[in-house]
Amino acid sequence: MSAASPLADHLWGFGSPQDPAVEQVAGEAMGKALRAVRDTFAWTIVDASANYADHNLATFDLAHTICLVSGLDVVGIRHLAKAIDTLSQIGFPRERFRIVLNFVDAKVGLEPARVERVMKIRIDSLIPASRDVPAALNRGRPLYLEDPKHEVSRRIATLAESIVQSVEEAPEQPTLSLSTNGFPRR
Repeated sequence: MSAASPLADHLWGFGSPQDPAVEQVAGEAMGKALRAVRDTFAWTIVDASANYADHNLATFDLAHTICLVSGLDVVGIRHLAKAIDTLSQIGFPRERFRIVLNFVDAKVGLEPARVERVMKIRIDSLIPASRDVPAALNRGRPLYLEDPKHEVSRRIATLAESIVQSVEEAPEQPTLSLSTNGFPRR
């Protein structure tokens, strides 16, 4: 626990090295570390980059749920389609994926329903665009903790509740949820 940073009551964070040039953790070592963390905490959420390095694949292997997060723009959706295809081809079942569109704004000219229809996917969560998110982070607190009644916070809570429900309904009780991020952000 000495490597963890307390973020809120019963919420701890483990950051990645601040130097991007540092050698990446090997897949086997990542698996061991995640198993140790998973044995310590009821829920483990990993915000992984959008690449297929060994440490990410080890994380995906242990994940009950893989959230693929994209902005609602053509470039982000193209990256999302490639991620779904790549992960499916290397053996991750599509039923483990949760599709999350972030920064959703009706004024950008791309409708979530059209994305679902063209990509033949179901979007699990639409997180609205809000200036309140970076403003809260700049104050040092996630919006979810700062304003739980905010629309962004409510959408995140709904997604979390659906993941918890799917885990509780699973024959085994896995405790790892995974968020892959790194698709274009604003």
